[in-house]
Amino acid sequence: MIKNRESAARSRARKQAYTNQLEHQVLQLRKTNSRLRKQKEVMMFLSSDPTPGPKYQLRRASSNVDMMCLVLQVIRWIGFVEGTELDPSPWVN
Repeated sequence: MIKNRESAARSRARKQAYTNQLEHQVLQLRKTNSRLRKQKEVMMFLSSDPTPGPKYQLRRASSNVDMMCLVLQVIRWIGFVEGTELDPSPWVN
């Protein structure tokens, strides 16, 4: 009778460990999915910029700088959300 109880306790412990492992895996996959969705949104936003004609080159150059600043802000925000900070020193004068 004692061996049966011990066996059942070990079985429950294995089941609990397996359940904990699956829950941890689900959490990691959700984080990865969220990160990939954000990357996809940024890439779709960046690729949606049509190439304008020559008369818009100055405006486009200005918007490219704005776009680069936006991309850097998004990258920093994603890093902040994931708990990793981006060192701004290479971009700060």
